[in-house]
Amino acid sequence: MGLLSRLDQFAGEKSALGAADERESDFIENEIAQFHQQHLNFSCLVFENPSAQPDFCEKFSAIIGGAGTVIPLAFGRPLVMLPSAADRELIAHRLSKSLDTTVLLSFEADNPENVITRIDSLK
Repeated sequence: MGLLSRLDQFAGEKSALGAADERESDFIENEIAQFHQQHLNFSCLVFENPSAQPDFCEKFSAIIGGAGTVIPLAFGRPLVMLPSAADRELIAHRLSKSLDTTVLLSFEADNPENVITRIDSLK
């Protein structure tokens, strides 16, 4: 395979990855917007996925249940969104201890743009 054909193949793969990233970003933004419609003020927690477990976000969903929403981010990091009435610090402590992980971000939000900006700071 010649250099030009390998470059063309790489460009095609890069374009496909960019489209997948854009779809993932759109999904995350839509999920945050839907949660915001129900809860104008809310709390967010982002946790580390220490051993890159593929089902890490599902574990968070099972524990959180109907109390909030869990959205998988890059590197399998779960974004946990809770109504502002929930005790964010207590929940963060209990989740981090029971799932042996650390909290990367913990903040209050009043709009989806704020959440996206904070998540982007992790990149």
